[in-house]
Amino acid sequence: MLRAALDRAGLADRVRVTSAGIGNWHIGQQANPPAARVLRAGGYTFDHAARQITRQELKTVDLALAADRTHLRDLQALLPDGAGDKVMLLRSFDPAADHDEVPDPYGGPDSQFAEVLVMIEAATPGIVAKIRRRLQSPDAAHRGSS
Repeated sequence: MLRAALDRAGLADRVRVTSAGIGNWHIGQQANPPAARVLRAGGYTFDHAARQITRQELKTVDLALAADRTHLRDLQALLPDGAGDKVMLLRSFDPAADHDEVPDPYGGPDSQFAEVLVMIEAATPGIVAKIRRRLQSPDAAHRGSS
């Protein structure tokens, strides 16, 4: 979803977007079938195989988005002290959000996945704006675009 938004914003060639989980439960598996159905119905294309984030990879990213506070805490724990500001809650980018966590619809009906899609779409413009600001900052040339 973020890749599509960055493409529409003309930033796709300047930003690397990846997806990874905290745990190793589903490594190598394709997207959850209800998630895949909802994404396709929303007009999104994707090629996804689950993988786990590593401490080394996390060090190389400029912005990591966490779905909930547990993920936020787990990601911050993988970073050196003082680097935790690169991890943010995804819904913190939606000014109209009534709470800051994305619920996990795993095991639920397609309607719960559709609700999550709406939440992520609502946060995406704020994420794109943050990325655009980072790319325009004077020190952007000195760091990677992740």
